[in-house]
Amino acid sequence: MNTFQEYTSFLNNALIQVVSAVTILILGLLIGRFLGKLSYKILNELEIDDILTKRLGSIVDIEKYIGKLLQYAIYVISAFYSFRILGFPIQSLYYLFLLIIFLVFIFIILEVKDYVYNFCIGLFLINKSFL
Repeated sequence: MNTFQEYTSFLNNALIQVVSAVTILILGLLIGRFLGKLSYKILNELEIDDILTKRLGSIVDIEKYIGKLLQYAIYVISAFYSFRILGFPIQSLYYLFLLIIFLVFIFIILEVKDYVYNFCIGLFLINKSFL
């Protein structure tokens, strides 16, 4: 009987941890999306993009990028917090985060490599008067 009570107690605690972690993850997704859109609308009302275009000649949609950055930062924070509730050690989460950053960096390098190659070939063809 004692073993059965220990087993049900363990299952109950595990279920509570999983439900709370999923709840925090869903709330983080909702809050992140809401705050991302809110920051975009606030920056759009302040006309930050128009000011930067007039003063710096920038064509980057900074309002959208700041909104997305805030949104994904809240996603990552809620994911880390939900992993902590599930009992993952924080050091393994740091390694996972570093692995993701490394993979994104590799993908960016592989994408830029093609542009650099095409740019160099274009300069070569222009200098050789093929075009």
